[in-house]
Amino acid sequence: MAHHNTRCDGWTLDRKICFLTELMSGSNVSAAAAAVGLSRTAAYALARRDRAFADTWAEALELARPQPEPLPPLFEQLDTLPNAVVMHRLRRYNIGRGRTFLPR
Repeated sequence: MAHHNTRCDGWTLDRKICFLTELMSGSNVSAAAAAVGLSRTAAYALARRDRAFADTWAEALELARPQPEPLPPLFEQLDTLPNAVVMHRLRRYNIGRGRTFLPR
């Protein structure tokens, strides 16, 4: 007698992989769930039940996030530039992304 891995909630291994692939390609949760024929509520319910799936989901979202562009060699000049010039250049390169590169 063959054992099938069919779940009553619809989350087969193929659907999980397709869902995560959709997330990695930049789709939101609703679109990724629709791509596998399930709802976003079902996806969140699975994530609450299955910690490994939730961890993989988080990794997929991290891979989908665009990586910040490195700042030009501004930090080599930090000691020699006045603060106003440094802040102007950071704003020019998007201070939201630049803040992650600031030394702490």
